[in-house]
Amino acid sequence: MAVAANPSTWRRVVLALVAIHVAWGLARLPRMVAERRSDIRTFDELGPGLHQLASAKLAGGAALLWLREHTAPGEVVLCEGSQRGPIEFASAALAPRLLVTTAACATTAADFAGRPLARGTRDGRTGTFVLVATDDDLRVEVR
Repeated sequence: MAVAANPSTWRRVVLALVAIHVAWGLARLPRMVAERRSDIRTFDELGPGLHQLASAKLAGGAALLWLREHTAPGEVVLCEGSQRGPIEFASAALAPRLLVTTAACATTAADFAGRPLARGTRDGRTGTFVLVATDDDLRVEVR
């Protein structure tokens, strides 16, 4: 037959456990605040799509940055390839540009739904920009 512990002993044990829990939380607080500030700074610098891409440790950010710098906000960027991986973050990273698959719009078209296709010159080639996706990377091609 078990003997019941003294109620004051239980109170001391619970109080000690609560004190350890609070001390552990307070010890972790400065590191957690610094990490959160770093995340906020990165989000402000990159924007939501590229921040999520970097947080997921996926490649392709350079292609998205290049497209943001070389296309107008109202243009349509064509894409093709894998629908998994870094392409999942491309719409958010390129907004307000519209991301449309090459299956829905030919690269030779002038516009899509009244919005012009993103065109220009890259590496000496002039044509329509196409974002090509693999499961682990993104690249820009001119067609």
